[in-house]
Amino acid sequence: MRTIRAAAHVHSDWSYDARWPLPDLARAFARRGYDVVLMAEHDRGFDAERWAAYKMTCAAGSSDRILLVPGMEYEDADNIVHVPVWGEEAPYLGHGRPTQEILEAARESDAVAVLAHPWRRDAVERFDPDWVPFLAAVEIWNRHYDGVAPNPEVYLIANDTRPPVSDQFNGGVRTNAHGILLTANYAGIRGRNDLTFLFGNRNPDGTCRVEYLPVTITRWPPGERVYGR
Repeated sequence: MRTIRAAAHVHSDWSYDARWPLPDLARAFARRGYDVVLMAEHDRGFDAERWAAYKMTCAAGSSDRILLVPGMEYEDADNIVHVPVWGEEAPYLGHGRPTQEILEAARESDAVAVLAHPWRRDAVERFDPDWVPFLAAVEIWNRHYDGVAPNPEVYLIANDTRPPVSDQFNGGVRTNAHGILLTANYAGIRGRNDLTFLFGNRNPDGTCRVEYLPVTITRWPPGERVYGR
């Protein structure tokens, strides 16, 4: 089995809050041993024409060493809820649309949607259980907003992919390294005695299908996390 190292939720100078051009990002991540970069530009300032140009630029910046996957981080009308979307045939879905509409449009385009940093600006307060069938993952640990550990309120978000006797999680680290603003996310299932990678797919009827492969991370099983008093 081949292991692919991917950086997710990365912004370039195509976004209003980042500075690095796509070719520079590709070289920087390739030097650091990454195979794939899941880009997630802010939807503000984009339209269908700019989205097409952006995809072409991602393709031009990719090589046999690294792949830049074009993606868009969609925000709702008042910039509270953010949903990154990745899909080979996904069109530009529009700026400021209701989250449910974005999720449905992503599904229609066979794209993958993720709920980003739910504790930024208390976006979790708007979480709608009807979103669950449309979400591939929830980013429960964003270093920029959550600090040095996953948010302790993660279990407020329900999902329909929790297997027996284990906990589903999606963790990540957001940092600013030499001007590169990035978030590395890891979706997985933590079993009773080990850590397991989660591969979430969907059945033809749209329900979630969970396939997982146990992998040993350390010699010791992960202990219970203790948050600050």
